[in-house]
Amino acid sequence: MYPLIKAAKVAIQAVRESTKKYPVKLVRFVLFDQKTYDVYKKAMN
Repeated sequence: MYPLIKAAKVAIQAVRESTKKYPVKLVRFVLFDQKTYDVYKKAMN
């Protein structure tokens, strides 16, 4: 299985890069458990 922290970093970076070119008002990650939420929250910083 692909490491969650790496997946979060890749997803967040992809969104950051694409929203520079295509601005949007809201990006929502749908995460299915508290552990994943915590990892994404940490990766955002």
